[in-house]
Amino acid sequence: MESQSIQELKPVGSGKRISIIAYYELTRLFNTRRGWIALIAFALVWYFIFRYPVSYASSIVTQPDFTVMISQALGMLNADKLLDWPIAELTIYWVISLILYPLFSLFITADQISSDRARGTLRFLVLRSTRFELFIGRYLGQMLILTILVFATVSAASGMAVYRDASLLSHVPLNSSFILFHLFVVLLPVVAITALTSVVCQSARSATFLAIIGLSASFILTGLAIHYFPKLAFLDDYLIGAQVSDLAISVGLTSLNHISLPIAQALVILAIAYTLFNWKAL
Repeated sequence: MESQSIQELKPVGSGKRISIIAYYELTRLFNTRRGWIALIAFALVWYFIFRYPVSYASSIVTQPDFTVMISQALGMLNADKLLDWPIAELTIYWVISLILYPLFSLFITADQISSDRARGTLRFLVLRSTRFELFIGRYLGQMLILTILVFATVSAASGMAVYRDASLLSHVPLNSSFILFHLFVVLLPVVAITALTSVVCQSARSATFLAIIGLSASFILTGLAIHYFPKLAFLDDYLIGAQVSDLAISVGLTSLNHISLPIAQALVILAIAYTLFNWKAL
């Protein structure tokens, strides 16, 4: 009995507190009206994606203008490499996800800090954890939510492919893992952006708008700078999402050449966001 009491009084480690905070973010999604609205909107959008482009994927990718359309949509060269994917459904899913998930994450992950700051509950939360644990736990919680959503949708796309042709089952694990891992990496800096805006804003809506405005401004200002000063063209390679077009047509281990940029972007943005969070009064 005494040893059990001592065990119960042992302090919880930092890693455990971070995991608890991250898990709470997942449960909070299902306990708020805003979370359910986001999930319903997400489900409706993906229903129509699965109902039309993904379900007709095998015929879409064989169209002669498919690669031309993708090249124009994503601004990529060598789009014909997408035809090397053995599963047509995952090819269409992959291209759509690279565009849709970053946009969706701007809306669903914007409430990391802002609402608690507006309610004045942050000062109570840091009584049982440090600011760093709270900040990184919220961030990892949002990444956990997005990972679950990506896993659910890529599993659905894979299921549709296997239902059409059972022989494709052997290709599903490798291709699905490829998509899951690389979408996770692509989303790292995007969720870091919403972590930053949620620190400086008083509401999730304001954080979302600020993230959209900030990203749009970065693209516009960079474009103007390159237009007037062509030697600054290298800046275009460091924008959020700059690696997406190259990543979309990557195959196998060559894709690893494009993951260092989003990881570095996420680390830099998170460092700035945490510094501001640490300076601001709760």
